[in-house]
Amino acid sequence: MDTTVEAFRLLDSKAMVSSATYWRAVFAFHQNDSAEAVMQYLLEAETARNDERVEVAMLGRLDGLTQKQRMAADPSNLKIFEMAFQLCRRQGWVEQLWEWLQKSKARSLSDLLGLRALIPGYLRAEIMADPEANRLFVQEEALLQAIAQSQAAKRLPLRNQLHLLQQQWRQYSVLDSVTAIRNATPASLEQLRSWFARTPELQDLGPLVFADWLFIEDDIFLLTVRPDSVAPQLAKCPISRAEINKWALRFAKGQGDDDEEYDYDFTREEWDDDDPDYALRHLDALILPLGQVSAPEDLIVLSTTGILHSIPLHALWIDEEPLITRNPVVYAANMTSFMQCFRRSVNFPPQAETTPMTIMAVYEPGGGRAFSPAEQSAVYSAASNLGSITGARVFSDQAANKQHFSNALETSTIFHFHGHCVLRPELLTDQALVLAQGEEVSVSDIFGLTLDTASHITLVACESAVQGVAKADEPLGLVTALLCAGAGSVLGTLWPIASMPGRLFAELFYADVLRQIQEGAGRYGVVDLAKTLRKVVLDLRTDKRTRKPYYWAPFVLHGSPVLRQPSS
Repeated sequence: MDTTVEAFRLLDSKAMVSSATYWRAVFAFHQNDSAEAVMQYLLEAETARNDERVEVAMLGRLDGLTQKQRMAADPSNLKIFEMAFQLCRRQGWVEQLWEWLQKSKARSLSDLLGLRALIPGYLRAEIMADPEANRLFVQEEALLQAIAQSQAAKRLPLRNQLHLLQQQWRQYSVLDSVTAIRNATPASLEQLRSWFARTPELQDLGPLVFADWLFIEDDIFLLTVRPDSVAPQLAKCPISRAEINKWALRFAKGQGDDDEEYDYDFTREEWDDDDPDYALRHLDALILPLGQVSAPEDLIVLSTTGILHSIPLHALWIDEEPLITRNPVVYAANMTSFMQCFRRSVNFPPQAETTPMTIMAVYEPGGGRAFSPAEQSAVYSAASNLGSITGARVFSDQAANKQHFSNALETSTIFHFHGHCVLRPELLTDQALVLAQGEEVSVSDIFGLTLDTASHITLVACESAVQGVAKADEPLGLVTALLCAGAGSVLGTLWPIASMPGRLFAELFYADVLRQIQEGAGRYGVVDLAKTLRKVVLDLRTDKRTRKPYYWAPFVLHGSPVLRQPSS
């Protein structure tokens, strides 16, 4: 088998190398070869798969994402990670398990974020200090700009030139570091700690915990790491994968063991979160280990897997209270995407034509949706009032059209949308925001935009944060599209909510954002969005009109927990 692999390498056949290294790893795993040998074979198989994946970067944003997601969902690719997880668990290799987990999650999303990644200042300084490295770097930037500005038919030869140029980069370690950022190479624990030590804006947020869930056969594990700690911590959750699947049948699909239909929709308005029959109380075991590895006020980055993507983990209870009332939280597809979004949010250079904030509000009859003229008036009045308080541009009613939407999204530091979202589960690229006169902006449309401001985007629209999640935890939806287009963070909802609580949420959210800006946005000029979201939840829970989970649990923040203070 080793001879076969080498023969294919000499032929430079990435597909054949990938297949051969995969089968060599499978045979070694099932023949009980030494753990070290099996791990080496698995690493080589994963590297070969990654080489295939990187080549797909020549495709456009959405095409590249969907093609890579198909590759990630290939059964043999999933098998590599399953074997690695099982081997690490058996051997007690927790650090290696953590690094394998980072490789397994949402690599396609990280790749596209990497294409728009910002190069940290310390790396730019090292590049400038080496004339030849700087020459290659400048050449690459010129090629990237030419690719961005050229027609699709002319991009392939330019991308080939780019590929050849980047081969020369390998002679320079500093350019290798840039390539790792651009290719979204999952960071090691050592690199995570180094990044944390070099990022005062992140340290200023206080203690930080990365929380990753993973399945190993029927068991569910929580793997946590603190950038300031010695090693990651692995804990088995006292709930099984089978129990989660059974819960989903009953509470998400309304079906019991006997196929009898139940009406236990946990997103309905009447549920209290302290009701023992409330569906989420059956899942608190998923976050139980967090009590041992985190303290109140720590920022927790939540990275889920599989069916857990549909569960509002921040609304589960820990120490007899929802997690989000104990800790500020942010969701991320993986640690790499979190780092990418954070870098983007704090390092993006100010743009001359940037608009600090834009508000867009659309509330029209149609599409079988409930409509109230009084609520329409309230929505437009609230948008106008919020614009007056914040100094934002406001587009409402018929002005909320596609042209204004695209322009505002591409040029605003903060973009707030209040309206309807259309969710089409059978084709998530058609998930869309509804504008004036029924015009729609879909996931596909947003992938075609370029957001030049590392913006924060709030979507107060039904199920705007719902993502289709393919195998290998590959997400696709409005949140993914906005992050890939250049947003630093996106706040949306996991289920349908009424218009009134959406208005109240926006009022509370931007009041705190404005307070932080007026106070100077901390030592480093950043607004802490995660703490703002937590404060809003606490405020909503103390108001008897909005204390139930229906009003606060659907709101989730993805990407960066902070926003660079707007220019004015």
